[in-house]
Amino acid sequence: MGAILSIIGGSELVQWCHGAPGILILLSTIIQWSHKDPKNNLDTALYDTLATSLRAGARLVYRHGLLRKGLGLCHGVAGSVFALLAASDALDLSINPHPSLDTRMSDGPAPSNSVPGEHPQWAARRDGCA
Repeated sequence: MGAILSIIGGSELVQWCHGAPGILILLSTIIQWSHKDPKNNLDTALYDTLATSLRAGARLVYRHGLLRKGLGLCHGVAGSVFALLAASDALDLSINPHPSLDTRMSDGPAPSNSVPGEHPQWAARRDGCA
C-alpha cells in the first residue's frame, strides 16, 4: 500500500491527505463494519486481503508517518496516530471478534479501584501508586 504521490524530491510523504493514513481508516472501518453484523461478513479471501493491506499500511505509516510538521490531523502526528489506532482496533477484532474493553485493555484482573474498561496502569497512576 503506497501513498498517492508518495515521494517528492526523495522524501516520502505519508500525510493523511497523501493516502496511507486515510486508506488505513477506510480499511479499518470496513473490517470493523464486517464484525458488527453477521449479514456484513466478508468473503474470507477479501477479508485476508484487507487485513494484509492494513498491516502493510500500518507498517508504512509507523515507519514514515510520524512527521515533524506539527500535531495536526492532515500533515501532523495526529493523523498518523489516529490511523494507527484504527488499524490496531480493527486487527484486534480479527484476532478476537468479540472483544470487551476489559479483555482488550488489561493483561490481568482489574484493580478494585478501577473504572470499567480502564487500564490497570491508569488506575495506579490516578491514585499516585505508580
